[in-house]
Amino acid sequence: MENARVEAVTSHDLDLIERLTELEQSEFDDYALSQWLVTSFIQYGRTFALFLDDEPIGVAVYWRNWHPSNNVYLATISVREDLRGQGLGKFFLEETLKHLGEDEVVKVRLTVDPGNTAAINLYFDHFGFKPVKFQPHEYGQGEHRLVMELDLRALLRNGIEAAQVESNAE
Repeated sequence: MENARVEAVTSHDLDLIERLTELEQSEFDDYALSQWLVTSFIQYGRTFALFLDDEPIGVAVYWRNWHPSNNVYLATISVREDLRGQGLGKFFLEETLKHLGEDEVVKVRLTVDPGNTAAINLYFDHFGFKPVKFQPHEYGQGEHRLVMELDLRALLRNGIEAAQVESNAE
């Protein structure tokens, strides 16, 4: 990941916002974040961009829970499709989790399509996310979601390598 870096997006850089929105739309179609939402999440959530050289190739957005406020929800994470399979998604998620640890986040939740085994394997095998519940028809008829949760403090305390060993043993 020599030329890859992750940055928290904290300013209203219109060009970057447009490029991140285009990435989202190419990955998620009707479920993608709009430019208005990306701008809102930069201001009121935690938005990260993955860069390869100086080109944005990924976006991740986290929302903070109200109760308890030290938990967050991973609303979206994506890497440009033609660059998948190179470890960039794993690198991206790992770096965003480290940033969240600095913000004293305790738990991270996400939902994933139960048929997306590549994503589930990444979350479970590499980071130690545990399945919490199945939510049928979460995004409409037939759009089921698996809720997964991560104890971020334990992950950062024990190290990501330990999470990989633990999940492989289960």
